[in-house]
Amino acid sequence: MKAYLKENVTGEKTVSLVKRATEIIRKHGKYVGIACGSTKETLDFWSEFDFNIIFAFGDFNYIFDYAKQTLNILKSKG
Repeated sequence: MKAYLKENVTGEKTVSLVKRATEIIRKHGKYVGIACGSTKETLDFWSEFDFNIIFAFGDFNYIFDYAKQTLNILKSKG
């Protein structure tokens, strides 16, 4: 999986396209954002691009974490 990410997500071709898109978006006065993973490695990589918005797919983690927490609370009550 890491080889796939290195080649297809964080590889030279993708990065150059992201940089070009960022230039065009900023030229038109718009905010620049990206959706990426939520691991430290991934966030460290993409945060270097100075995006205005980073969506880190954390919503899914929060939903599942709170669902597990709620289930555990309910189970502990009887």
